[in-house]
Amino acid sequence: MAFQELRDRIPGFTDDKKSDKGTINNTNSCASSALHNGKEHIEPSAALTDSHIEQLAPLLANNWSTLADVMNVNKERIDAKEEPMKVAQRILTAWRQKEGKAATVKRISSVLLMAELFSEQVGQVFRGNTPKRISA
Repeated sequence: MAFQELRDRIPGFTDDKKSDKGTINNTNSCASSALHNGKEHIEPSAALTDSHIEQLAPLLANNWSTLADVMNVNKERIDAKEEPMKVAQRILTAWRQKEGKAATVKRISSVLLMAELFSEQVGQVFRGNTPKRISA
């Protein structure tokens, strides 16, 4: 899949340098969504939730080492003997804690895209669809 096609699938990803400073979000929900052109649209500023992490972990498990690198999570503190899915979950959780309010759907999508870890299944997680498991 081409880079442009992947960028088009990331909710809210744009190349322009427009600022969102004028936008105020008064909701306390973890993920704001609305129908946009007949499709569910997740607000790019939506926070990364526990549900996102639970769904992303199995999708990123086989690439946990790359994930740790791009998220600047210290690999020395990771038990390589632990199940890869649990390791990926811990990395994602550590990243979210480190990023604080900046740990948004848009931010993690961008990080995963740049690391070439973004896939159709990852995109489905952010669109609120349960990703289909792909058997190896």
